[in-house]
Amino acid sequence: MDELRIFLSIVCFFTGCYTLYDLLASGFDIFVFIICPLSFILAHYLWPPNSKDSPLLDLIEIIIDLPFKIIRTLVSSLRSQQRDSDGPDIDF
Repeated sequence: MDELRIFLSIVCFFTGCYTLYDLLASGFDIFVFIICPLSFILAHYLWPPNSKDSPLLDLIEIIIDLPFKIIRTLVSSLRSQQRDSDGPDIDF
């Protein structure tokens, strides 16, 4: 079962990489814009929590978790900026 989760996680990661490339190379598309972060998030959650102690699997896990950690950091920084503000600040 862990092998299937690892395989699906790698497929989702490569799907996210392709959609990120497609978003940058072909221009903006809302479908690609939504699928890209969702595939990285899904790849993170599909990875088995207690994988075998293989150095190769540990390296793959670090690579797959990197985009998720970047997305999580961006969302949390946006959330903290929104919390620190005292109200809407709209400049025209």
